[in-house]
Amino acid sequence: MIIHCPQPAQVAKWISFLSLLTLVTTPSQLPAQLKLPTTTASHASKVATSKAAPLKDDSNISPAEITESRHEIAAMITRVQQAVQAFKQENPDQPIPESADLELELLKWLDLLYANHSANLVRKGELQAELSRVRDEVDRMRIAPTGDRKRYSFLMLDTLRDQLNTECHRLESIELEIEAARSSHETAKKQHSASESRRRLTRESLDSTNADDQMMRKYAMLKLRSRGTAEAVRQRQIELEINELEHQVSEQKCTLYRDRIDRMRGSTVFTQKELNARIAITEKAESDLRQQLEIALANLTELEQNYLLSTRTLENAVNQTPALVETANMWRLLRELNQEHVSVLQRVIGHAGTMRIVWRRRFDLANDQVAKTEIAKWTGELENVQSEISQFERLLEIRSDERVGDMATVRKRLLTSRNMPEDVRPLIERQSEELEQAISAYNSQIVLIKSAGQTLDRFRQEVEQSLDPKSAQEWIARLQQVITTCWNYEITSVDDRPITVGKILWGTILLLMGIYSARISSRILGTRLLPRFGLNQGAAVAFQSIAFYMLVTCFGFIALEIINLPLTVFAFMGGAIAIGVGFGSQNVLNNFISGLIMLAERPVRVGDMVDIEGLNGVIERIGARSTRVKTGSNLEIIVPNSKFLENNVTNWTLSDTRIRTVVRVGVAYGSPVEQVCRLVRESVLDHAEVLKTPAPIILFKDFGDNALMFEAHFWIHMRTQMEGERIASDVRVTMDRLFEQANIVVAFPQRDVHVDTSAPIEVNLRQISDQLEIKRMKAA
Repeated sequence: MIIHCPQPAQVAKWISFLSLLTLVTTPSQLPAQLKLPTTTASHASKVATSKAAPLKDDSNISPAEITESRHEIAAMITRVQQAVQAFKQENPDQPIPESADLELELLKWLDLLYANHSANLVRKGELQAELSRVRDEVDRMRIAPTGDRKRYSFLMLDTLRDQLNTECHRLESIELEIEAARSSHETAKKQHSASESRRRLTRESLDSTNADDQMMRKYAMLKLRSRGTAEAVRQRQIELEINELEHQVSEQKCTLYRDRIDRMRGSTVFTQKELNARIAITEKAESDLRQQLEIALANLTELEQNYLLSTRTLENAVNQTPALVETANMWRLLRELNQEHVSVLQRVIGHAGTMRIVWRRRFDLANDQVAKTEIAKWTGELENVQSEISQFERLLEIRSDERVGDMATVRKRLLTSRNMPEDVRPLIERQSEELEQAISAYNSQIVLIKSAGQTLDRFRQEVEQSLDPKSAQEWIARLQQVITTCWNYEITSVDDRPITVGKILWGTILLLMGIYSARISSRILGTRLLPRFGLNQGAAVAFQSIAFYMLVTCFGFIALEIINLPLTVFAFMGGAIAIGVGFGSQNVLNNFISGLIMLAERPVRVGDMVDIEGLNGVIERIGARSTRVKTGSNLEIIVPNSKFLENNVTNWTLSDTRIRTVVRVGVAYGSPVEQVCRLVRESVLDHAEVLKTPAPIILFKDFGDNALMFEAHFWIHMRTQMEGERIASDVRVTMDRLFEQANIVVAFPQRDVHVDTSAPIEVNLRQISDQLEIKRMKAA
């Protein structure tokens, strides 16, 4: 909760008004109709018989006491309000006695004083803490070594000087506030003394006569008023202490700013970048002012026509109504305001060009790029410019004050004119709005001119210092400045942004460090962090590669930003490179983009078993251009990344490492089929690496030429192809052993030859001998 404390002068006026009102309106007796509750009457009796507590000279009252007092005041306010409410119910036609209203206002005023006292205690504590902090900072500044070679920004020094000037002005205003607070404190003391005097006189009357309830009530109110004036004295006292603390804090801040300025003096650097920034700010302000000027010039013709038309209409009118008169006045005022606005904008724009010249001269002066003779010439010109700025600032203040007076007159007419026609009020309200906008515009221009005046004062001080003789320390500073100048030497510029030696060095160092940091960071991400979150090896490697490329790209952009090289510079170069790459490096780019797609889409991952164009192996690494595949024979084959996207790829372990495999066997005809199925199933389930779920499937596949064909389908976890072949071999060995024990014969090829003997068999020996002869001749 934020409690707003009233100003000392306002509270003092309030106390005087209440005291005067009490003397005039307090009756000797309360009306009989206003019956107070028993608690209030008993409280008044206790107050009358008790002695007033003496006023303490200090303001050391605890927050707990303030809270307790506020609770007491709240209870008293409640009791009075209840009594007033009861009076209203019993006497609805009679007004509430003024004494009751006065007592209620006194209680509310006392409650407000306690609330302000509580807020002031908080403010006092904050100021004490701030004073301690600023003192510590001043002590650290003074004991810090002064031989450091740190370079400071020229604009930072300017900012510190502005802060020092602001704090010095604040110090002067606080001194005036202290004087006012002391005067207010003395006034409050006098009022409390007068209140205590009246209270003591009333108490003496009570002691000498038989006091009734009305007299005790009167004394209670006097004591309540005395209590309020006593709290007002404490309020003035703590406000005086707060002002004194603010004065001490302001003094310490001034000392701190002076120490910082002394430390920075001779070690500042005014870079080209800072100059460009200041000139850019000035040009931006000038551009805004020119836009305002164009709008004002465009409106000037229309306003002139409206003014002439309204004037002629008023002159030619038979009956000059208030609406016609006010319309003419409105357009006349708008024309005057617009003309003044145009004149002011033109002068401010002219001074904006002067400020650009001043900043460039300050840059030349700070970097020792101007001769002494030229600096001496600047002195006379500077005096003339400062004189013009000062006169223009005074003119703006005068015009602003005039328009403030006009606006007060217009608003007074709006508030005091009761019989104003309905068509006249909008015209006067329009004048009030335009005057308010004009005053705001004048204030904005005054701020700009004051800022320009501060810059000119600073420039004058720098010119005077540069014309003084140089010391040995300044010669050393001059050497440092030369080094700084070499470091800030501008090689070229792009889009009015300088590219200096220092920026190129910093950009190169940052780029190299960025590549190294990206490699280390991505490696830690892929090998340590991501596996801890349960990510498999393939995904971790993919994230590692993507993170590396992204970090390198970011560091590259940062390096370009430090060097002041925008990406638009590479537009032409990028087009030439794109053409060359498109024709000469098509495959390289194809494979590179394919690698990025593989890392993002992840159709294959590191550790997957794949089959691509008859090549079986395990993915070892996915690079930017190619992928390394390791076969079962321990051969490492480099496959371009585009092959994985252009050809059909069998990924055995993309989503699951479970693979279904099959073992086929044939038994001799006449073997017991059911027993063969049971033995085949038993041989499959006997292997430890065969999965129980899904369950193996045994199929009586076919009646073959030489055997009864059976197939065993079962599931295994297979990471390599050899692993599947090994498990199938073990199943066959177990199957052969079980068949041998059960006397089941594994079939082998058989042929039955049938000879038809229904006719004699003809044997021609001549043909056989001829064929043998032909073979011998061919062999010879």
